[in-house]
Amino acid sequence: MTHSTHPLDPLTREEIIAAAGIVRAQGELSDQAWFETIALQEPSKQALREGNAKRQAFVCCYDPVTGQTHDGVADLAAGTLLNWRHVEGMMARIVGDEFAMGCAVVLQDEGFIAACAKRG
Repeated sequence: MTHSTHPLDPLTREEIIAAAGIVRAQGELSDQAWFETIALQEPSKQALREGNAKRQAFVCCYDPVTGQTHDGVADLAAGTLLNWRHVEGMMARIVGDEFAMGCAVVLQDEGFIAACAKRG
């Protein structure tokens, strides 16, 4: 894994891939789950001052099979989930795939097609 020059640098491509792999392996999600956010979990000011800040990733996922949103923190060096939880009542932000699914549904709706034809 590539190490950043500063503990507050954004996650690298390799770190994002590693975080996703940790969650896929340990987060008990279906194969259809998608990642809404993978971002740097900022270390505490104390860890920064002491020079022992760990690279960690905050991860938020939506699993369409269960209809649940999960979030947690992955320790990138240890390759483990530090915490992982289902957030009751929380819905992850919409992602590009959902826009595509919505368009596919709308384009099959006869009422929508008729309205478009009427408007020209």
